[in-house]
Amino acid sequence: MSQPLAERKFTYSDHKEIEPEMVDYILSVADVDQIGDIDLEEINDYLNHMEQFYDEQHAQRFENLVHRSA
Repeated sequence: MSQPLAERKFTYSDHKEIEPEMVDYILSVADVDQIGDIDLEEINDYLNHMEQFYDEQHAQRFENLVHRSA
């Protein structure tokens, strides 16, 4: 399930907007040496999908806790 555009957290429009820590992370998971070698749409999509995945995992864990305590 993809997020509506309005709910997307990552909407970089220039590689210079990406914080150094985020650049380090992206480069650690991508097979490139320079952040500029990765299309911004690809970066935004990847980060938004990861954010959504972890949000869904958190929600599932919370739901499991609620059902166990009921």
